[in-house]
Amino acid sequence: LDRFSMIQQLSRGLTESVSDLTDIGQSLDLLVRDTDAILLQQSRLNTDIQQGLMNTRLLPFNGLVPRFERIVRQTNSELGKKAELIVHGANRELDRTILDRIVAPIEHLLRNAIAHGIESPEKRSELAKDETGTLTLTIARDGSEILITLADDGQGINIENIKKKALKQNLVNPDNLPSDEELIQLILTSGFSTADNVSQLSGRGVGMDIVSSEIRALKGRLSIQSVTGQGTTFSIRLPLTLSIMQALLVSSHEQQYAIPLATVHAGERIAVEDIKALLEQDSQPRYEYNGAYYPFIPLAKLLNQPFNLPDNPKLQLPLLLFRSGDIHIALLVDSIDSNREIVLKSVGEQLGNIAAINGATILGDGQVVFILDIPTLVDTTNLSAGNEIQETLSPIVELDEIQDRTPIAMVVDDSITMRKASGNLLKRHGFDVITARDGIDAVAQLTEQAPDIILLDVEMPRMDGFEFATLVRNNDQYKDLPIIMITSRTGDKHRDRAMNIGVNAYMGKPYQETDLVETMQRLLGDNYPPARH
Repeated sequence: LDRFSMIQQLSRGLTESVSDLTDIGQSLDLLVRDTDAILLQQSRLNTDIQQGLMNTRLLPFNGLVPRFERIVRQTNSELGKKAELIVHGANRELDRTILDRIVAPIEHLLRNAIAHGIESPEKRSELAKDETGTLTLTIARDGSEILITLADDGQGINIENIKKKALKQNLVNPDNLPSDEELIQLILTSGFSTADNVSQLSGRGVGMDIVSSEIRALKGRLSIQSVTGQGTTFSIRLPLTLSIMQALLVSSHEQQYAIPLATVHAGERIAVEDIKALLEQDSQPRYEYNGAYYPFIPLAKLLNQPFNLPDNPKLQLPLLLFRSGDIHIALLVDSIDSNREIVLKSVGEQLGNIAAINGATILGDGQVVFILDIPTLVDTTNLSAGNEIQETLSPIVELDEIQDRTPIAMVVDDSITMRKASGNLLKRHGFDVITARDGIDAVAQLTEQAPDIILLDVEMPRMDGFEFATLVRNNDQYKDLPIIMITSRTGDKHRDRAMNIGVNAYMGKPYQETDLVETMQRLLGDNYPPARH
């Protein structure tokens, strides 16, 4: 009986414990739900705050209209012509940076339109046109982009004149002349002009390359349509903002890229066997979606990377559909990794002139990812016109193929004295120098410029040298970048840890200049610069 009584007591105790645990579990469930609700509310508040901050960067376009009207009046007066400016959508708001930098290109287009598009009043009368020409400037939103068009009702672009100049300058093959649309794009080429006399109000062609470059710097695109005797239309497509965007992280050939989500029209999944059937159709296969046909191309081929399909014929791969203006594309990627909000970073001078790169972003693990402008990349390859993709594009992620530039050394040290001393030494030896005060700062600097060698301290706030070196070695893009660790910690423990991470050389402070120079010469080889005098 005593044993039975003890078992009964233990059983009751266990029952009470289970009941208590159940109550605790229910209480935890309530707390989790409350926490989720708070997090959701906080997320909404953060989104509202962010949107409010973004809105502070927006300014209405109509503030520029009086300036453009003055340009038109001045040009009319100088050339003895009559033209009026009509603006549609002037209340549209644009990012402050875009608004500031788009002024000069539009002014140049306005002057060109009057100088070489709008006819004289006498000639317009002979052509049964109104003596006063019309310039129509329209600002509108087209999906994820701002579309600015400038149309005139003048004489249009003289295609024959462009053709003669292009043949004279050996810009085209006389046996295989491009289309009229392609010939018109030649006026965006540096140094190309159809004007007989160069003046401040030069013809379409002089200065147009600068206009095109400025628009590309804003991650935009410029296109031209012209009809002889009826006029010319310049179309400028610009992103809504230059700071934050929603992006898809995709993979191609084991390399991750970011694609602005707003540029994606739709998404599909396609089986490997269907991809093979598409590729066997012709040299430029097309994918049908909702009655429309999109040129089909794998992202790997677009970047000149090796492209191989998986063996499983039933495996479904992601297919992204893009539609921007007259550019349509069905883009095959290896995988879609995630959808997230990213902060745009500049890629610096080394990659800044590559139109297909919108910038870069840094992921949570420190990985630097390029942001691709797919419509521009497609436009560069002329794929949207149905042509076979050109094989002249070099892979845009191969930093070691950038030639004819001064090597760059990065100095990462929390001591401003060491940064200045090392920087001055490196400059004397022919390097351009960028500096960072710790590992976090260095990661940010990597998105601005890619160095050829890194001089790295160990003990730094926020992220020390070991952590930064590990990040660099785990990144496919920078894994072979030479790293020299310079520190007062000269013990074997620290040296062994650095070598295990993959640091190329380990030096103590203070270092001898000759030792550092010899080490850098050994690591860089032919890339070591001639000394500056």
